[in-house]
Order: sequence, then C-alpha cells, then structure tokens
Amino acid sequence: MHTLQLNFRIFSFFGVWRPLKWSAGYKAVFYNCYTTIVISFLYTFASSQFIDLTVSSENVKEFTHGSYMFLTVVAACGKGAVLLKQRNQIIHLTNVLRNEICKPRNNDETEMQIQSERDARATTLLFTTITGTTASLITLRSLWLDIPGRNMPFKGWLPYDHKSSEIGYWVGYFHQLIAHATVAALNTSFDTLVPGFVQSICAQMNILKYRIKSLPQSVENNKESQANRLSLESKLLAECLRHHVQIFQLANSLTNIFSNIVFFQIVLSSLILCVSAYEASAMKLFSSEFTAIMMYLCCMITEIFLYCFYGGQLKFQSLGICDAVYQMNWSALNIKTKKTML
Repeated sequence: MHTLQLNFRIFSFFGVWRPLKWSAGYKAVFYNCYTTIVISFLYTFASSQFIDLTVSSENVKEFTHGSYMFLTVVAACGKGAVLLKQRNQIIHLTNVLRNEICKPRNNDETEMQIQSERDARATTLLFTTITGTTASLITLRSLWLDIPGRNMPFKGWLPYDHKSSEIGYWVGYFHQLIAHATVAALNTSFDTLVPGFVQSICAQMNILKYRIKSLPQSVENNKESQANRLSLESKLLAECLRHHVQIFQLANSLTNIFSNIVFFQIVLSSLILCVSAYEASAMKLFSSEFTAIMMYLCCMITEIFLYCFYGGQLKFQSLGICDAVYQMNWSALNIKTKKTML
C-alpha cells in the first residue's frame, strides 16, 4: 500500500490496521489478538474516565478538568472503530488511486503525484511531531510529579484503591500511559489520513487538468491521418471524461467512509477547545500545567485547520478544471471534438 504509507504504518504499529500481506495464517491470528488488546486498552480507559466524571466530579472545575481528555479518548475510540469497520472500503480507495486511469503516464504527471505524496508525508510528520512532543511532555510531567504522590496521570475510576496497592498502582499507571500513547498516535495519524486522501484527489485533479490542456499536443505528436486524428481525439477526450468521473467517485467514497467520524471529530474538537481554554484561564501563567494544556490546544487547532485547509484546496482544484478546458488550444481540434466538448 503505497498511498499514505506512513499513516498506515502507524496504524499497523498501534494495532488497528493489519498489514495486507498478513491476510491469513498465524500472523493474522496474532495480530488480531494484538488488535483486541489495544482496543481493550482504549475502551477501558474511556470507560474509566467516564465513570470517574459521573461519580467523582463534585463541581464544574473538576468536571472540566477531566472532560477534555475523556473527549479526546472517545474520538480515538471512534477512529479506531472506523478503521476496523471500513477496512475493505479504505483498501479499495487506495487501489483506485493506483488504477490505470489514475496512474501517471509521463514525467510531468509523475512529478505531480510525487509532490502530493511528499506534501502528505510532510503534513503527517509535522503534526506527529507536534502531538508527539505534547504527549511526551505530559508523560514526563506525570513521571516527575505524579509517581512520588502515587497519583494517576489522568483522572479515572479504578475498582480498587491504587494508593494502597503497589502492584495495583503500577498496573493502573502503565495502563493509562499506554492508552494515552495509543490515543495520541491514532488521533494524529487519522487526522492526517483524511487530508492525505484529499491531497491525493487534488493531485488527480491536477493530472486531469494537465491532460486536458495537453490533449491537442498529444494528438499532434501522434501525426495520424485526418480520419485517425478524429478517432484519437475522441479516445483521449473519453479518457479525460472517465478520469473526471473516477475523481468524483473517489470523492464520494471518501465522504461515505469518513464523513460521520470527521463530523463527530469536529464537534468534539470544538468542545475540547472550549473546555481547554476554560481550564487554561484558571491556571498560573507558564506553569507546567498551563504549558501542557496550551500545547494541547495547539494540537486541536492544527487538527481543525488541516480539515478546513485541505477541504478548501479540494474545492479550489475542482473549480480549476473548467479553466483548464478554456486554456487548452481549441483551434487545433476537430470541429466534431469541439462540439462534443461543448
């Protein structure tokens, strides 16, 4: 799977995307067991936080303090579920991006696709760095401040008193740390996966515009007879139309797979921004808690920005297809081809 390879590697490492070559055999069995363990960690972490919010929160301040992380965990649980449930559809989407219609046919088209893949990888690396740094600082702060007092990194309900049990404390502590790392990885990779697919569709639109503009030149380079020229023009034009239809199908598939979870994520992110801003307003300026929550806010703002920015890019590239038709050398085409295009 060459499309968005870095994202799928992260998913594979954290147990929500079994490698395609492990479709059967003992590796598939072991990986499915690993997936079950990872999902169990996520959902028990979310359940623990939910119970604590409903049972232990005595005022608004305590509730808001625990809710922003709970909402983040809920979002990660939803994203993991989508990846597992929509696996076949996502594989189909990546396969379509590599079929004959979408495959680059010359160096210019190859460069467009490579540039799109570079941009998607750079976006993933940048967002992963921001989120990874934030998660690491939160973890280091917990190691420094929470362990001496036998406190947990995050608010959560446990079926025992973790302060009176040495083993129980460390089991609960590392359960939260592992779940927190998984939440950060899933959110980061998923939130660059969807924009990455949008970038791939934008690249296909650029390739389509290039093919439309170069259609007269492609016919000219073949140096066919007049009768064959008309046939070649019709063939190339039909290929452009099929490519355009394929792009629409890609966009529809992307919407069908991810629209619900993206809407859910945007709603949760908006709530998290409000809760986090409220939390930060009551903290001492430049304290460790204030720094951690401000970095967390940066992650949320970046996440929303990525969806908005690449959604805007997709609309912009789509509008440019009509411009490409008018920018081509119409005078070199056959009259029948011109009428067909109209």
